[in-house]
Amino acid sequence: MKNIFEVVQEVLSSNNKYLSEDNQLLKAKVYTDVMTMDKGLLTLLLSNKRIEREFFTRVKDTLVFDKQKFAWLIESKEFLPDSYTRYSNKIGLSSDGNFISQKNDVVLDFPYKDCFLKGGQDKEEQKREEIFYHETIASDEVTRMLEPKIFTNAKRYTGGDKEEDITFDEKDNLIIKGNNLIALSSLLKRYEGKVKCIYIDPPYYFQDLKEYDAFKYNSNFKLSTWLVFLKNRLQIAKKLLADDGSVWVHVGEEGMHYLKILMDDIFGAGKFVGTIPRKTREGKNDVPFNFSQDFDFILVYTRGNKSDAILNRKINRKYIETPDFPGRPWRRGDIKQQKNYLERPNSYFEMINPKTGKKYPVDKDAVWRVTKDTFEEWYSKGYIGFPDDYDFMTGNQPFRRSFKDEDEKKEKGASVFSDFLLKEFIQQIMGSRTFCIQSRKSKRIIKRSRSRKFKTSYDV
Repeated sequence: MKNIFEVVQEVLSSNNKYLSEDNQLLKAKVYTDVMTMDKGLLTLLLSNKRIEREFFTRVKDTLVFDKQKFAWLIESKEFLPDSYTRYSNKIGLSSDGNFISQKNDVVLDFPYKDCFLKGGQDKEEQKREEIFYHETIASDEVTRMLEPKIFTNAKRYTGGDKEEDITFDEKDNLIIKGNNLIALSSLLKRYEGKVKCIYIDPPYYFQDLKEYDAFKYNSNFKLSTWLVFLKNRLQIAKKLLADDGSVWVHVGEEGMHYLKILMDDIFGAGKFVGTIPRKTREGKNDVPFNFSQDFDFILVYTRGNKSDAILNRKINRKYIETPDFPGRPWRRGDIKQQKNYLERPNSYFEMINPKTGKKYPVDKDAVWRVTKDTFEEWYSKGYIGFPDDYDFMTGNQPFRRSFKDEDEKKEKGASVFSDFLLKEFIQQIMGSRTFCIQSRKSKRIIKRSRSRKFKTSYDV
């Protein structure tokens, strides 16, 4: 199939007005007629449905010609490949095509910004040459790539059982295996404007070559390629979001500031919620400038307003009421923390039930949330319980008791704090309809969510 450049060249060549004596296209003449909106040229262009679709927009009963878009095509290089880009080979802030403008409407420009990057293949371990499809010249390829695809090989996992060749159910949670750009575009028809929360854990951008934490098939993306990859997916993610939905994007130090400007452009700077730091290590010595970057980050944007709470939505919990706490329903929670005895030595102690004297040994790799010094205070307030206090209770570990009245107070006035662990964030949002663009970290998150009743797996 001919690309749009070849189609335009063929149509223009049908009029001798635009041909030289040696039958070469007179681009200067065409450009002049474009700028003056020559009626003969417009009539010629409208004779081709493909050109009409690409360069004319119907407003009520009138076709409006996009002369700037067409002029750019005429001025571009001959026989453009699909990976051609009209943006200069420079990355930086620009306004109206000029870098470092004094205007306020500043956006991030980068090579191939006007392209689509498929970024996927059958076998992850194989290297690939990345293909950029230009949004105008390769519009047919882009359209075919983003058309909804059929999900095949569907399986439903219920407890320990697996059902083959099942029919999709609205109550199913989805794990989609395949190219995430194609998967996202395939979800639009059913879920556009319905998703409350999207968490994306893409490969990080690194200035230096890395052998880990990036695409296995192309582990060292250039900055422009990385930005195109995210731009394509974030634009579709925005369409999936509900009016009060939010998107959370995990990113490393080296790519965060570029991504921030890109997301400002896509979602609007006024829709930026905040940045959440996540400490990933305790420092290294063999680092440039002897300055250890020990954090990665989550950028949070919303389609809602500042009055909309993006987290801390009301959670339906099960409470019980017992004679020792009349009128105060409570629930059980984990009293352990993912810290070892070396990290939290004050929390490494044998816990004894004051009522029964039963001893509960501590796990050296997951010590108590309470310290030996604060145990009495916690226990006196009812925040620590023991399974041997109740005949109906099973288990062999102490638990954290949370009261319903205190939960309700917290939910009314609580806000998101910026140093919480990623796993706690995921536990809070998994109750919402959430889509995850997969990487190694997000696969671990999905594994943690398997306590939910239904799971459905699809291939695209």
